[in-house]
Parts: sequence; C-alpha cells; structure tokens
Amino acid sequence: MSKNICAYFKNRYSLEERSVVKSGVIDLIANYQLFIRRLFPRAKIVIDRFHIFQLVNRVFDQLRGYNFKATKR
Repeated sequence: MSKNICAYFKNRYSLEERSVVKSGVIDLIANYQLFIRRLFPRAKIVIDRFHIFQLVNRVFDQLRGYNFKATKR
C-alpha cells in the first residue's frame, strides 16, 4: 500500500479514532488486508461480494472448458 495513503490516515486520524472503525470492505488483494489491519486494528475485513463471484465464475468457466474438451475426445 502506498506510504502516502498510510501517512494520510495516520496523520489525519488518531489511533483512538481509527480504532472505532468496525469494518473495511476490500477486494482480494492481500496488501489491502495488511493496510486495514495496520491502520484500523479493530476493523473486521469484509471481502467485496463482486470479487468473490468473479472468482467463482472463473473457476466454473475453467471446469466447463475441461469438461467440453473431455467430451470431444
């Protein structure tokens, strides 16, 4: 995560204020998890639903491709 973004939150909000944050919604990038944990220690991390469905759809597309190739043989 950018040092500028971390500095922005650290300089603008005290640890006490950041500790009040209850949740942070992110996509599946691991750096975002580290960012939330470091700056908002009590926040629960919620994965954006869109990205979960996107990942599931990619897996299903791969499975359909494997099954299609297997039936052509």
